[in-house]
Amino acid sequence: MNYYPHHIGDFNSSTRHLTRVERSLYRDLIELYYDTEKPLPADDFDRLARRVIAVTDEEKGALKYVLDEFFTLDGDLYRHERCDLEIEKYHSSTSAKAKAGKASAEARAKKGIVNNGNKNEHNEQNSTDAQHVLNGCSTNQEPRTKNQYISLSKNARTDFPDPLDFDEHDQPDNSGYQSSQSVAADSCTGEQLRFTEQHLLLARTTGLGSDYSDSDIQTRFDLFRCYKANANTLKTQSEWLSNWRTWCQREKVNHAKQPNRAAGNGRSSAQPRSESGTQRAMRLAQEAAERLAVGQTGEGH
Repeated sequence: MNYYPHHIGDFNSSTRHLTRVERSLYRDLIELYYDTEKPLPADDFDRLARRVIAVTDEEKGALKYVLDEFFTLDGDLYRHERCDLEIEKYHSSTSAKAKAGKASAEARAKKGIVNNGNKNEHNEQNSTDAQHVLNGCSTNQEPRTKNQYISLSKNARTDFPDPLDFDEHDQPDNSGYQSSQSVAADSCTGEQLRFTEQHLLLARTTGLGSDYSDSDIQTRFDLFRCYKANANTLKTQSEWLSNWRTWCQREKVNHAKQPNRAAGNGRSSAQPRSESGTQRAMRLAQEAAERLAVGQTGEGH
């Protein structure tokens, strides 16, 4: 035992009649009893005396007196009732704590096995979901139709809305890449977007009516896709449709405000067939920036 309860009041009341040497020896005998966790040997008095540093005749006489008064001779052992009780309580407490610790360790081990099993299943499922995303748009998106890619007409309109006029809701999302484990199965980036009948129908219902041909709407979608590709952010199909609806609404407002924008710039709406969709979108974006710069210069005067 490295510790035992020392009750000051009990000790003082029991040893108040002793001399200072006898009190010291009694304390040494008790500590030796607790340290060895067993009764004191009675078969060799001189050896016991040396263990408690009783060297002189006076100290040995005091030792004999303390042993006779506070200890009980049991064969070749000196027993102390209070010490035996405290040692028994100590062993019981230690045994109970050891059993509780062992049971707790076993429970944690079992819980760890269950958690690892669930984690492996979760990782396998997420790995499957991530493969759908990393290989492109989800396999759950609408199948492509033969009308998905609409050829640009040489008479396609070019008076599309300025990208700089869009509100914050439709600005690129710079929140960074999302974890593959938290990405929905139908997510894709702006670069992976493809024009479908659903985008065409949504544009028509939003207000892009007869003034816009199918190729005009295709042109605006190419610009929308190019603009969103810069953010390189994964979004679900419903989120992309919501962004496309906002784009079309702003196009309708801008078109109503400036119906003759293309003619005012002195540019022909007809463009060479050899121009790619990306080149067309970038050129139109540059024109929009130039118009904005001209407008700001006019306001300064």
